[in-house]
Amino acid sequence: KLKRDNPHLFLGKDRATNHRSVFQYMRCLRKRSNIPEWFRKMNKPASGNTVKVICIQRILPFYAVPVFEKLAQRLSIDFSLYFGAPSGNIPKLKSTEKLDQVGFDYRKLLTISFRVRFRKRLFPVVFNPSLLWHLMRDRPDVLICEGESNLLNNIFIIPYCILTRTPYIWWGLGRVISRSESPIRKIFRPLISMMLRNAGAILAYSTHAKKFYVSEGASADSAFVAINSLDTTLIEESITRFNTQVDDQRRELGFDNMNIVLFVGALEPEKHIDRLLLAFQKIQKPDRVLLIVGDGSERAALERLAGQYELQNVV
Repeated sequence: KLKRDNPHLFLGKDRATNHRSVFQYMRCLRKRSNIPEWFRKMNKPASGNTVKVICIQRILPFYAVPVFEKLAQRLSIDFSLYFGAPSGNIPKLKSTEKLDQVGFDYRKLLTISFRVRFRKRLFPVVFNPSLLWHLMRDRPDVLICEGESNLLNNIFIIPYCILTRTPYIWWGLGRVISRSESPIRKIFRPLISMMLRNAGAILAYSTHAKKFYVSEGASADSAFVAINSLDTTLIEESITRFNTQVDDQRRELGFDNMNIVLFVGALEPEKHIDRLLLAFQKIQKPDRVLLIVGDGSERAALERLAGQYELQNVV
């Protein structure tokens, strides 16, 4: 059928050639006249003077709430957030628990999540079965989709955007300098590159991520850096409020006249906090203390490791 309707495509025995042809076919969907008219009518944008923007995330991280609230405050944007509730310790630590206090519309979607072990590595997989139904009902003008970390949902989101001519923004981590490309990423690399080429804009967490996306086929003119950071206004207010309590807190913890090495974050394997403990053991001196603030699945193991390194009195 592809060969009959699209003579410019070549489908043969070579798998790589077939991949390129199918991706080219997907890019041509916008121009195809046989897309069901009922599908286009049902998904025609219903908004008036405002732009209806829907952002799709695996979870609602507490540190992103101020960003979404700022978007919702713009008079030209009708903003909504779709997010799920995947299982696992990290999502629970990052997810906001005060949904009744957020200043924007949201939908909490049914979520299926699990982890796949491949070559001694665990890869989280998240899927929202009702996502397409909600998109067809709400009919956004623009979609902001989480990048490669939400790939399974994006496999359904991107064809929806192509069929309905809905522009989408790819918002992702790209590649971290210290990490090698995972086997799963290598398998889906052609698919991700196609998604990047068709995106209306790219939001990258860092300049390195932007360079990576451009190298994968994204347009340099439509790629922008949006640092994934906390609300600095809130932090500045907190510094002013707690600054007078620093000395009392030091005395309460027994850290008077001590140099503090501070770690704040999730106690999970990918953070490699065991290396931090080993490094601190090598530079340990009487006037130094390591303060770890956080929780996670590795807490008990790290406490045992601190005991093995004889750091229990300084960590």
